[in-house]
Amino acid sequence: MTWRSELTKKATISQAIGPCDTYAAASRNFDNAILRIALTGKTETDIQTLAADEHVVITDLEAVRTETVAHLKAHRAQLVATGETAIGVGDVVRSDLDLPPS
Repeated sequence: MTWRSELTKKATISQAIGPCDTYAAASRNFDNAILRIALTGKTETDIQTLAADEHVVITDLEAVRTETVAHLKAHRAQLVATGETAIGVGDVVRSDLDLPPS
């Protein structure tokens, strides 16, 4: 089951908090680790872009705790789209590292 399917089937804030917190923490840990790798050129730039894009996602995910149900429903599509953008950038980094796409 993907994070997107978990979030899109949630109807309440309390149901969304768990998947959002889990994904935010995992993304933050990943970004902190990958930014410490000494890389140069396109790969370094792509990783910095990924971390910047994921920072937006992490901020959005962490904000879910303070949202109302109406706000979450209104912003769910944006949150999913922002997450998918970061996943796409992550696939660029995976390609740079000769890994298959996610």
